[in-house]
Amino acid sequence: MEHRSPPNDASAKQLINRLDRVAREMNAVLLVLAIGLAALDVSGVVAVAIRDAALSVARFSVDPSEAAKRAASLGPSVAVLVPTNPGAAIAGR
Repeated sequence: MEHRSPPNDASAKQLINRLDRVAREMNAVLLVLAIGLAALDVSGVVAVAIRDAALSVARFSVDPSEAAKRAASLGPSVAVLVPTNPGAAIAGR
């Protein structure tokens, strides 16, 4: 059999040009997507690092007497509000 060339060579070139243009646009979209995912990854790493740092700094006790002891050890200039009756209901609610 003989190899026949396409009857309309111009339409094949148009198709190739159109596919080439779509590939260029797709590369731009993929580049923007990759940059966005990288930014999301970096922000996640920073958030985890901040959370871990905050957890180690913010260790505290809920006991009011413990807070009063810590404030007393800091000196007289630090005031701590310690409830006298922690089980009492708040008026006005």
